[in-house]
Amino acid sequence: MFEVNNIEDLPNEALPNLLDMITPQTNEGTWSIIYKESNKDERKQLIADIKNCLNEKCKMSLYHIYCEGIMDENTRDYFDFCSRHSVWYEKCDPLR
Repeated sequence: MFEVNNIEDLPNEALPNLLDMITPQTNEGTWSIIYKESNKDERKQLIADIKNCLNEKCKMSLYHIYCEGIMDENTRDYFDFCSRHSVWYEKCDPLR
């Protein structure tokens, strides 16, 4: 038997799949893609944001990542991020 009384009862890797099931499908991508493409720190932040969003009733939206621009010392982190991700998310303020 599996019983869930709180969002904290779910394993972290289940949360992106849960959002995929309960949010409208768009052409932007899926939460589980973000989870799969993320490194350890990004996954930790994603899970924290998902839990916060579900508990605080805020909005999150997906968008495509485009690898555009000129790579130099100032933009190296951006291009590293773009090389690992095809989709990312934006977290909005809690709904009131």
